[in-house]
Amino acid sequence: MRIAAAPLVAWLVLAGSVAAAPVFVLAALTDFADGLLARRTRTVTELGKALDPVADRVFTGTVLVAMTAAGRLPLAAVVLVVLRDLVVGIAYRLLRRRGVTIRVSWLGKSYTALLMAAIVVILAGLEPWGLPLGRWMFIVGVAGSLLSGAAYLLQGYLKLERKDA
Repeated sequence: MRIAAAPLVAWLVLAGSVAAAPVFVLAALTDFADGLLARRTRTVTELGKALDPVADRVFTGTVLVAMTAAGRLPLAAVVLVVLRDLVVGIAYRLLRRRGVTIRVSWLGKSYTALLMAAIVVILAGLEPWGLPLGRWMFIVGVAGSLLSGAAYLLQGYLKLERKDA
């Protein structure tokens, strides 16, 4: 659902539509729903575990690029998030080939949630007391995303070192 919704949300963002925020929220909720359903029905698969982060990255990356094109987010911050996702994704696959798995951390999930919330706040145009709350949330989310990316890479490196020792 998220991958299919990405072009729609991007189009809504570029068109300046107020519908971008609720459509983004609905699509993002499918991430929570499909994970919950898979765990409750005990149908979690290796394929699902591998594809879920890809769907997240395609969805959020597409929306972030559209928001940047629309002048709603700073290019440098979006480039950092996209590069972080690419580096961690490539490292994950390379480590997996060597028999090393990296677990998703609470830190990574927290900052992803903060980035998603920032996107919603910005798309919805919520600026309490005239403050750019969404932009602040986004910048903190970017910093946390970079920190969690570094933690993933360190975790992978240390596991690889122990495996090869």
